[in-house]
Amino acid sequence: MRNYKFTLFFLILFYGVGDAQNLPNSIYAEVFGNAGGYSINYERNLYKNLSLRTGFMFLSNVSTFPMLVNYRIYSGRSYFSIGGGILNWHIYTNYKILGGDSIEGSGILLTA
Repeated sequence: MRNYKFTLFFLILFYGVGDAQNLPNSIYAEVFGNAGGYSINYERNLYKNLSLRTGFMFLSNVSTFPMLVNYRIYSGRSYFSIGGGILNWHIYTNYKILGGDSIEGSGILLTA
């Protein structure tokens, strides 16, 4: 039963990976992407060339939330993707020197 759940999880996670750019909605995992170590992302295609993307990453004391707009330039079956957006991040700490609170920030992301 455990193998079945593991297989089902990855089938759902990677559904549509081969042709994800043509689907109106995509959910996928990314490693060493815009959020840092890994992220789970949702992408919504608004038009053939334009999409919105958001995601999240949680580690033991760090969380990040990228939000991007992507534009694709097609040449036949290939395309070049450019985009930009905002990365919000939070670092949770118990260190007394930092007040025991969290440190928050945001920055600009550019992708190609």
